[in-house]
Amino acid sequence: MRIPFRQWRNQGIIRRGLYWSILEGAVVGTMFVCLEAWLVPLLQGRLHASTWIIGFVSLIPQIGVIGLSPMTGRIVSALGGAKRACITSAWWQIILIALLSVPLHAAGSAWAIPVAVTLICLFGLTGIVNGPAWVAWMGALLPPSISGRYQANRARIFHVLKLIFAGVFALTIHYLPVELGPWGLQIVLLTAVISRLLSVHCLEQQPDAPQRLRQKNQPPSLRSLEAAVGMWGFIRTMQRTDIGRWTLAWATFQGGCAVVGPFFASYMISAKEEGGLALDPWSYSLLLYTSAISRIVFLPFVGRLVDLYKPRSALRFSFILILFIPVAWAVTDSIPLLVVNEILSGFAWAIAECAIGSLLFACHGDPARRAELIGYFNTVTAIMVAIGIILSTSFIGVFTEIVKNPSVRGFLPMYLQNPFHMVMLLSVLLRIPGLILALRWLPRLRPLTESERGTLFSAMPGAAVAGGLGKGLKLFRLP
Repeated sequence: MRIPFRQWRNQGIIRRGLYWSILEGAVVGTMFVCLEAWLVPLLQGRLHASTWIIGFVSLIPQIGVIGLSPMTGRIVSALGGAKRACITSAWWQIILIALLSVPLHAAGSAWAIPVAVTLICLFGLTGIVNGPAWVAWMGALLPPSISGRYQANRARIFHVLKLIFAGVFALTIHYLPVELGPWGLQIVLLTAVISRLLSVHCLEQQPDAPQRLRQKNQPPSLRSLEAAVGMWGFIRTMQRTDIGRWTLAWATFQGGCAVVGPFFASYMISAKEEGGLALDPWSYSLLLYTSAISRIVFLPFVGRLVDLYKPRSALRFSFILILFIPVAWAVTDSIPLLVVNEILSGFAWAIAECAIGSLLFACHGDPARRAELIGYFNTVTAIMVAIGIILSTSFIGVFTEIVKNPSVRGFLPMYLQNPFHMVMLLSVLLRIPGLILALRWLPRLRPLTESERGTLFSAMPGAAVAGGLGKGLKLFRLP
């Protein structure tokens, strides 16, 4: 039975908070479509920025995270607490997206690329406050027992809206191409601004949790596993604390993933002679958002999986699945095969994101301390990601020059002469250390009871259809 909105609001602060949070997740998805899919075409297609600038734009925010994340707790407190810090940083994001219209309409000007890069980097730096503040705020409202399912429901509606607007934006760019004028991308930027404005409205409606909920929602198992106070104390004790171990495993694995992360969009839109796929806007959007479709389909199952197996075990399992995802990109340019690969990618990353989100929500009962610990977590992760981006940016430039040598070209197979393919294989190798740490420190998937297996199966995509078919087949048993 569905509860009308007015009745739902009056049934408790937790339910009201979760309602507004899920609604915010729906409306903010449009902004993320703009950030993930159309900032690279803005730089590379409209402003004609070099490929190395794409890596630079990914690297600078990571360096900022490394320098500023240890101060996240103090910044959040200075801004008036988790809720006010989250909303303030969201307003800054609105301003920065709106200002991107200035270089967009000045393609060819000497200052257009530096201004666009500066605005994009500043937007990335707002995440130092926005993400930790939101998690610190929501963690006080969210009971750990439903963390996986809450994240799955929020992420599902988030990705549905992303998918819808991915199609809308692809259609917009199809009729208003990037190469022929600024108006297609201008519509994308304007829509992103409206999306974030609606998001801010939802954040304003979301309540703060009272003190009694903050302690209630902190798992007893984590109360005795405190990390040391201060960034260096956190780093020194990482191998001995629960949060330190999964932080180190996640950060190391993310460093390997970051080697290839900045170049997927560039690989898809670059010309064939530059080693890219030269995709049209529709194919580009299809490959970019197949993973999102996969998440939408699998998220109910993933949420149950994380709640039943617990986040640490689920995180370890996701690393095993994610390890080989770049291999397909390195060895084939077949769109159908890459689509299948992205379906697996969406499933695997949905598990990883739900698991790490659950761990961050529950890392401490006090929002201020939780924001501080998330800042430390972000710092360690950003260090590893920055190392990965530096390695890949350097590697792709050096390899491009080396492969011009005829003797090298004669030695390497054709598909390995492509610098994009080589950086993808490098990413696979550099994910292995993170997987080793996960196998060493994180628990295996435990056997489920019969009732737990039934609960998990009921959330599997197509389970209802399969169950109905199974009941129908029983009618045809032989006597």
